[in-house]
Amino acid sequence: MQQEAKRDDPFRAKPGTGVLGRLSDVLSGRGYQPNSFSIDGASDAVTGYVGTSISPMAPMVVNRKGVILFHPRPTGEADLKFEAQLLNGGHDLWSSNIFGEAWSNRFTRAIWETDMLETFMGDIALPTPPDYRLAERFETVTKLIMSNSDRGSDRDVYYVSFGGFDNHDGMKDNLANRFEELDRSLDYFQENLKAEGLWNDVTIALPDFGRTITPNSGQGSDHGWGGNYFFVGGGIKGKNGLCQYPNDISSTSPLNVGRGRMLPSCA
Repeated sequence: MQQEAKRDDPFRAKPGTGVLGRLSDVLSGRGYQPNSFSIDGASDAVTGYVGTSISPMAPMVVNRKGVILFHPRPTGEADLKFEAQLLNGGHDLWSSNIFGEAWSNRFTRAIWETDMLETFMGDIALPTPPDYRLAERFETVTKLIMSNSDRGSDRDVYYVSFGGFDNHDGMKDNLANRFEELDRSLDYFQENLKAEGLWNDVTIALPDFGRTITPNSGQGSDHGWGGNYFFVGGGIKGKNGLCQYPNDISSTSPLNVGRGRMLPSCA
């Protein structure tokens, strides 16, 4: 279900792509220069039509701790960066194949990407984040946002993962811990963006797939239908909701298809 939420393409109109990747494709098609980033691991969400005139660049993956450079001399001997680029530059029929070519291209590109990002992000200093992984991810996103003009980008999309909400048991205690991390991390993100005059230029989408509204035997909730999306940002007209909240959530409601799984009011 998480993968489906990242792709948001139920009829497979554009298979293999994610909702943020297609957004980046649209921006590129309209003359903008977007970059796509995923923090702490690759994600389908930021995958567009890579390698085409619409989406010429693959998404970049950045560690939540920031840019981690390729160590050229880990043992103090030969410059491994030069040797690695030389080794991965070979492409004759006897020593390579399509898989080797793909790996080599991605490897050498990763070296270039980290060098480039370090050049533009290395000197950016922000307040120390709260001791949460999500806050560290937001710190890295803030630095990327602050460096976008230096990177030649005028629009960026970012994917940040924050799990732990699939609570089939012990839901209340687990949610209390998750919401504390989310609240403090979002506060940190917002404060940094406001301090840099960027809050009105950023939109945050917080999605989650639907849950049952009745508990199971483990005091948790199970997978439901539909989902929820929260949009936050300085330019958002807040305190508004789209669609309609169900006027009847009882077990006999025509919207209740069983076990508290509610049909969404819009799609």
